[in-house]
Amino acid sequence: MENHTGLSQIFLRPGELAVCAEPCLVTTLLGSCVAVTMYCARLKIGGICHALLPQPGARQTLSETMAEPYRYVSLAIPAMLKTLGSYRVTVEELEVKLFGGANVFARPSEAGPSNVIGHSNVACARQLLDSSRLTIKRSHTGGVFGRKLRFNTATGEVWMKQLQNGRSS
Repeated sequence: MENHTGLSQIFLRPGELAVCAEPCLVTTLLGSCVAVTMYCARLKIGGICHALLPQPGARQTLSETMAEPYRYVSLAIPAMLKTLGSYRVTVEELEVKLFGGANVFARPSEAGPSNVIGHSNVACARQLLDSSRLTIKRSHTGGVFGRKLRFNTATGEVWMKQLQNGRSS
């Protein structure tokens, strides 16, 4: 990544979404959560979400769900698309990337897919992106280690570092 001196910086927490029309460097840390980035080169605008769960639980009330909608992959991705659409961005011009979904509580020898939350988050994101006619340009998902991401909303560039035991690998 190039030098980011003077670029506004945002730390994206779990359950948050950022769509930036002004150049920003967005940083987030992922374990079983997923981050989806979307970038429009024509407008140099980008968005990123950090979702914790695939969808709201059956026992959650609507008010509970809507209090923190970006916690859920099933709500964060459509919200990001709607916000980008308000800038007249079309799905055909979006560059999409997907990260996260680690099984951070497993041992490295248990890294295969299973019914853990990380795997479910990734599956939900892939299904939603596919049904929205979006192609994933780059992804780095699964495994047992978390990830640190930096997303430049003005270029669409994503820098990713895999973490081991809370340290960079």
